[in-house]
Amino acid sequence: MISYGSLIPCFKDKECFFTIFPDSKKVIIDEQSLSRFTNSIKDRNDIIYSSKELIGTPYLWGGKSSFGFDCSGLLQAILNVSNIKDFPRDTSQQILSNMLLEKKGTPNIGDIIFFKMNDKVDHVGLYINNRDFIHSSGSVKINSIDKESEYYSNKLKLNLYGVYDINTKC
Repeated sequence: MISYGSLIPCFKDKECFFTIFPDSKKVIIDEQSLSRFTNSIKDRNDIIYSSKELIGTPYLWGGKSSFGFDCSGLLQAILNVSNIKDFPRDTSQQILSNMLLEKKGTPNIGDIIFFKMNDKVDHVGLYINNRDFIHSSGSVKINSIDKESEYYSNKLKLNLYGVYDINTKC
């Protein structure tokens, strides 16, 4: 099993895509499961599409792979796969990153949302539309602070800290 965001060399012959493992074993790869690596930042809709594939992944404190994610590890992995590099690992560092710009008003696809408890920023998620976000809490899932959403969570709304846009020019 290969974790989300892993970069592996893939080859194609006349029959299929494959990779070669360190033990020289040839392993066939389903073409639909591949994403081409580019040096450009992915479109926000592509970011959301790939992050939704992680729904149901278990929560793991300190986790940053599809074997388990904590909230900040999930965000870092999603951004890394989207070719947004060097985003800090922990929520306390992420909120201070110069890669973020604080926003006012309605959130957009790809905006980052932070939460605080006891005056400490301790949770993070990524907006997948203008009302729902994906995060890791118990597992990777969708929630919302919008009462009109089927994913509404009053607990999260009470702990909202702020919404930020990713400054891709950093």
